[in-house]
Amino acid sequence: MNWILAAYLLALVYLSVHQQRSPAFPSMRAAWVWLALIPLSQFFFTLTRAANIRDPRSLALTEIWANGFEWLFLGISMICLTGAFDFQPMEPPPTNSGNQPPE
Repeated sequence: MNWILAAYLLALVYLSVHQQRSPAFPSMRAAWVWLALIPLSQFFFTLTRAANIRDPRSLALTEIWANGFEWLFLGISMICLTGAFDFQPMEPPPTNSGNQPPE
């Protein structure tokens, strides 16, 4: 997960620096906010683990929830990032007029 976060962070920094390619600033900002929630959730779940150090079942459940929230926040950030790009519909290929054979 750490390698995915590092690669995603580098991609987000690159896209933020080259904003002339992606003009949708609110989408970029939302992607940054959701990405910033990942370390905050890790901090919260670390405190929860420390409070439940004596109970192995609670530690296991905390780990499952911590991983789930990390993936959730990363996914929402990626979905917000897709709104930063202006996808143009593809033009249909030119049609043959019927008088000339296709090349």
